[in-house]
Amino acid sequence: MLLDEPPVITELKKDFGFLDPALVKALNENNFWSERTKAMEQIEALVGKISIGNGGKDFEISADDANDFLLFVVSLIPDINFKISLASIKLVT
Repeated sequence: MLLDEPPVITELKKDFGFLDPALVKALNENNFWSERTKAMEQIEALVGKISIGNGGKDFEISADDANDFLLFVVSLIPDINFKISLASIKLVT
């Protein structure tokens, strides 16, 4: 890269089109209930800001990403942590 060129900014890949991969990793690989619960709370807050297709919310995701996210959330319903399970049910409904 030449010094006269502007820096190239690349957006980090988001899971399901809107989630920081660290949140998904915290739910899948973390055995600390408090960190898993905090990650789920952050996901719940983000879900309230999305729209599918053309909407007026903070950001939008594709229908495919929404479907994949829903499958992910459904997989968390039988979680051993009641807070994760309950939050998953809330997100599905």
